[in-house]
Amino acid sequence: MVSLYVVVGVPLWYASTTIQPPKVVATVHPAQNRQITTEVTRSIKTGAPVSVLVPNVGINLSVIDGTYDAAKDSWTLTDDKAQFATMTDRPNDRAGNTFIYGHNTDPVFAKLAGLKVGDVAEVKTANNLTFRYVYSGEQIVQPSNTDILNAEPATPRLTLMTCEGIFSQTRRVMFFDFTEVV
Repeated sequence: MVSLYVVVGVPLWYASTTIQPPKVVATVHPAQNRQITTEVTRSIKTGAPVSVLVPNVGINLSVIDGTYDAAKDSWTLTDDKAQFATMTDRPNDRAGNTFIYGHNTDPVFAKLAGLKVGDVAEVKTANNLTFRYVYSGEQIVQPSNTDILNAEPATPRLTLMTCEGIFSQTRRVMFFDFTEVV
């Protein structure tokens, strides 16, 4: 017997993100010596980021969409909000890199310089999910290094970025490992 399934209303997710197919588990029933197939699926929890909170350094900011223009070598920025790089993954509990950036000013990300390994960050989404992450380290890079935007970690990661240096000549890139979603 052949079954046909029609899926309606599949959510649109970033084209660069691959949603894993259901895992099929086959078992043999010992008494009847026949194969029974069961689909095991887990839905992806994800959402559009609307705020970022790093309590140990006093950051609680709204997040809006932002983009990087490679032709002009510039980012969209505001003076009082963080920005989600829309070409990266939305916060989720499966995999990928959520990239949020902002100015190195007191109202935005200047306080991130005080981060310590183990500090917690939370990203809240428009659909009322809270993604929690733990700070694991940082890297100073040149502004021309945009490889971080293409990172595809096996587990979910939050990356925060701000300018660094007296003349903002470099970038501080901070990495947070996913712990849970509530």
